[in-house]
Amino acid sequence: MHRKISGRLAIEVILLLSILVGGYALIGSGMLDSNSGVKNSAPTKAGKVADTADNSCKTHAYEGEAKIRGWYVNDGNDWLLVVSDEDMGKLPNYDGTEEYRLKNKKIKLVDVTSQIEKKLKLTSEKKPQTVTITGYVIRCGGVPLASIEYKEGIFKKYMDI
Repeated sequence: MHRKISGRLAIEVILLLSILVGGYALIGSGMLDSNSGVKNSAPTKAGKVADTADNSCKTHAYEGEAKIRGWYVNDGNDWLLVVSDEDMGKLPNYDGTEEYRLKNKKIKLVDVTSQIEKKLKLTSEKKPQTVTITGYVIRCGGVPLASIEYKEGIFKKYMDI
C-alpha cells in the first residue's frame, strides 16, 4: 500500500475508535441519556420538578403531546383516566416493565373541563376515548398527573414540595 494512503487510513481508524470510546464513556457516565429520543410522539422531558430525600425516587415533569386512549373510573376520591395497554408506550420513559405499567395505568387529569369530563364518564374499557395530553408528571407518591393544556405551574398545587 502507498505510504500516504496507509498513514491516512491509520489516522481515520484511530479517530473513529476515539469517537466510539468517548461516546460510550459519556453514555456510561450518565452525562448523555441513551434514551433521549422521542418515540410514539410521547411527551419529551421538560426537566426535574423536585427531588425527595430518597435518591431512588424522583419526581419528573414532562412536556409534549401524546394521544392516548383510556376510560374514566372513580377510585372513591377522584376520577382517574385508565390508560389502555396499547397506549402505555406513548407515556414518557416507558420501559415495558410490569412495574411501570402498574404505576402509570391510572392518571389524574388536572385540568379537565366539565364538558370533557362528561364525555369521559360515559367511557368504558370496551369504549375508550382518545385524550390528548400535553404535560405529564411522574410522582413518588400518588398517581401520575397529566394536563390537557399544559402551562407552567399547572401541577404545583398537586406536588409535595
